[in-house]
Order: sequence, then structure tokens, then C-alpha cells
Amino acid sequence: MFLIYFWALLLIFLIILLIIKNIYRKFTIREIIGPIPKFPFGNTRKSALGEQNLIYDVDDIYCQFKEKSLVCGFFVFLRPYLLATNSEVIKEIIVKEFKKFRNNDFAVNLNKDPLIGRSPFRLKNETWKLKRSEIIPTMTQIKLKSIYPLIRNGTKNLVDYINREIINDECKVFDARNVSTRYTCDTITSSIFGIDAQSFEADDPFYFKMGEGLVNGVVNSVKSWLPFKRLPHDVESFFYDITMTAIKFRQENQIEREDFLSHLISLKNKINMSDVDIVGHCVTLFLDGFETTSLVIHHALYELGRHKEAQQKLREEIYSNDKELSYEKLLELPYLDQVFNETLRLHPPIPFTTRVYYYTSAESFIPERFNLENGGVKLFKERCVLIPFGDGPRQCLGMKFAYIQVKAAIAEIVRNFEVTVDKSTPANPKIGPKEYLNVTDHKLMLNFKRI
Repeated sequence: MFLIYFWALLLIFLIILLIIKNIYRKFTIREIIGPIPKFPFGNTRKSALGEQNLIYDVDDIYCQFKEKSLVCGFFVFLRPYLLATNSEVIKEIIVKEFKKFRNNDFAVNLNKDPLIGRSPFRLKNETWKLKRSEIIPTMTQIKLKSIYPLIRNGTKNLVDYINREIINDECKVFDARNVSTRYTCDTITSSIFGIDAQSFEADDPFYFKMGEGLVNGVVNSVKSWLPFKRLPHDVESFFYDITMTAIKFRQENQIEREDFLSHLISLKNKINMSDVDIVGHCVTLFLDGFETTSLVIHHALYELGRHKEAQQKLREEIYSNDKELSYEKLLELPYLDQVFNETLRLHPPIPFTTRVYYYTSAESFIPERFNLENGGVKLFKERCVLIPFGDGPRQCLGMKFAYIQVKAAIAEIVRNFEVTVDKSTPANPKIGPKEYLNVTDHKLMLNFKRI
């Protein structure tokens, strides 16, 4: 009997071994080069063991094969991935041959997580196309210009908050991400719901807390392949209640307001959109304007704090214009745009959207690389070497709103304060080992000195 069990187990072991070996031959039989995978981690042992973020494992593979092939193959455990190492191939995938590569590699159980599951970022095929078309009109120039006063009010709250904190403690050290997220929470809540989130009025603002809960739920849903509910019930209920309460209040009081929700109310009346679809769209807009933009702002302030010459050059550009920057003027400032794009190049909110190695002095913060003399930003985007918001039909919906939200905050801070990096911030902090977004393993701590 013992021998029967022994040979049975041995046979099962050999079958499993054969299956694993066959999986790991997926690229070699297609003559696609790549690093040799090792069970059980594939090619991502360091990130699997929590030694570094997955993006650094991918970077190592990229650097090893970028000069050898247009693409290479690697494995995350037993899951195969094809890495494009050439910008023309990237352009072919996300723009020219989009129909063949139209879906993202994320799945959310729509029944268990109906709100985050309705995001166009996660939807597939025709459902994605339909839901994206419903929300695109919220990002027209006319709509964004009408919302700009709300963002300006948010920048005023931001400057007032920093001033108050400095008055109370002139040696105050600021967590750049915390300050940035308070601002984005204020502006996106006002722009969607017409509500003052009072993010600068408390140590632990409620809307801020709900926003963090939403982000954590979404990140957990992306990182896991298991079909469990990821969005906490209290966060889901909060966004459902705030959306429906805002709609009811406007309808009962016949309030017309130029913001994102007004478009969704109009759409609901036209196509009989369900309540959960409206709330899902609001959650999508909130995510776009809450976490990813705050990451860009706090990285921009960090880089400007490290590079005093760039900060002063930007300040002089801002000072040469009216104190109240109009919507049009904000988008016209060339050096502000260069700082914005250089920050995105070095610190994309979602690290896997772009690589930095297509550039001279790729690891250095040099906004001038986007001067018109060098072809401007447009040239780099056309070559698909600057795609922090993606490109093609699946380009981030909130990109245009992010431009305004981020630039307005940077302009007002640089106008009013000298920014320096506090000595408690380590040099060249890395993305945290378990992070999906571009969140560093150490806080970026800043000092603000009133000008």
C-alpha cells in the first residue's frame, strides 16, 4: 500500500513539474527572448519576497533586454507577461492596433463591487466603450473652465492652511502627500458634489478618510485575482448616499450648477441611467481627482524643493503674470507645463504606464528637456515615450482635469512659498515594495517658507 501511495504521489509530482515546465516554455517556443524563470517566483523573486517593488524587477528585465529585442517575455509566478522595449512597438499596441489590445488586465466582480466595477478603467469591450462615452463630455474645455473657480478656491484654502500651520509652528515640517491630498479632496469633492469637504479644517477630515478607503479598496481589487468584495461597506454607502442626497437636493430646490454632477443628472434624465451607474461614474471621477493627482503634486513639490534653480525659474514665470491666473493663462505657462511633464516622466502615478530610459540623463529632473527647441512635449508624446496617462482610446479620462488641478496647486505654492526638502527625507526614496501606485517607502517631508 505504501508503494502505491509513493508512486501515485511521484506521478502527480512529475505531472505538475511537466505542467510548470511547459508554462515556462511559453516564450521560448515562440522564439521570444527573456530571462530564465525559476519556480515558484518566475522572474520576480525580489518583489515576491517583499524586498522591492515589482516595478524594479521589471526595470531590471527592461535594462537587460532593451538593446537585444523589441519585446521580451517574463513571468510573475506562473503568469506570462510580454514587455515592449521599443517605443514604436508600444505605439503599435496602444494606438494603431488598439482593437487587438483594448482590454486592461484587471477584473472586478461587478456583483460584489458594483461601484469600482463600473469604472471604464476596469470594464471591457463594448461595455467599456459605452461607459466611457457617457463620461467624456464632463472633460470638455467649456466644462473644465466652468469648474476652474472651484479649483481656484481650493488653492486659496491650500495656501491659507500652510500659512496657519507656519504661524502656529514656524519649524513645522509638512508631509507633502498629506497636504496634496487634502487639496485634491477639497477640489474634487466640490467639483463633483458641490460640497465643502473641509479637508483643511481637521486633523482627520471625514471626506479625506472616505477617499482613502476608496483608494485602498480599488488598489486591493487590482492586486488580487480573487473575486471577493474589496470596497468596504461604509465607503460604498458613503458615496452612494452623498451622490443621491446631492441629486435630490438639486432637484427639489431647482439648482443649476456647472459641475460634473450636473452632466450626470442630465444624462440620467435622457437615457434613464440607473442610480448605481451614476454613483459609479462619481466614484470614477473622484478617484481620478483624489489620489493620482495628489501623487503628482507632492512629487512635483519634492523635485522643486531639490532643484532651487528650477523652482526660482518657475516662480519668475508666475510672477510675470497676473496674481489671479486665469484658466487660459494657467494652461499657457510654458515652464509650468515643462515642470508638470518632467514630474510625470519621472514619477508617473501608476508606474507601469511608462519608462524613463528613452531620455538623455533619464534619472535627472530637467524640465527644459521639453523646450520647444527640443521638439516640445508633443514630440515625446507622439513617439510614445511620455505616456503617464496612457495613450490611444484608453487614455486616462481625468487627464485634462489633472492638468488644471495640479498646475493650479503648484503655481500658488511656488508663488507664496519657498519650498525645501526637509533633512528627514532620505535621498532618492523608492516606491514601497507592496505599493501599486507611486507611493514611496518613506514620506516626502517638506519645509515651506513664506515669501
